[in-house]
Amino acid sequence: THFCSLLLCVIVTAEEKKVPGTEGRSVNLETDTELRKGDEIKWWFEVLYLTEFRKTTSEEKDIECDVADGRFRNKLVLNTKTGNLIINNIRTFHSGLYKLQISRKNGKTEYRRFIVIVTVKKVSVKVGETVTLDSGVKTLSGDLILWTFGAKNCLVIKAETGITDINERFRDRLDLNHQTGSLTITNTTDTDLGLFQLQIINRDRTRYRRFNLTHSGE
Repeated sequence: THFCSLLLCVIVTAEEKKVPGTEGRSVNLETDTELRKGDEIKWWFEVLYLTEFRKTTSEEKDIECDVADGRFRNKLVLNTKTGNLIINNIRTFHSGLYKLQISRKNGKTEYRRFIVIVTVKKVSVKVGETVTLDSGVKTLSGDLILWTFGAKNCLVIKAETGITDINERFRDRLDLNHQTGSLTITNTTDTDLGLFQLQIINRDRTRYRRFNLTHSGE
């Protein structure tokens, strides 16, 4: 005598989205759904497990995800209403495939795939003109503001608690906004073209911005 049991499960083919992002900003991976009581979700980056959440109440809030991998530490926020995953202060090494599994209470399993492509912000300028590298953030009192340039991260300007150090090469050509960290360069030269990196540092976190300064028309 043979006994057979039939397990009924419904699997929905994974949907895939391309999500562009600019380094230093936030990216929201939107699920286009809502979670109900009993639903469970799991998120991965490539093969790295990120977080999971099971809906047990009707409460809706954002929760910070504690991930051991240093690349994602203090960066992930999960929306408990939708399952959306927000990546804050994103870097180019966060580019890649993000996978979501939604296990519904009724036995249905859904999948989502997100290809995240993070690029460095490009800023164009004509030599001799003025350009502003806009951080898009607000600093806190006492934050260390550090601008560097090029592959070797040569110091451009460093500011903290009223003390400012400036590279002689840029002296009399820089205007630093101490409230935002934005940097204005006047009378630009060919040697100013290249990669600028901003770090805004305090005891809780470090925020990054990178700008590829190019000649207008490139």
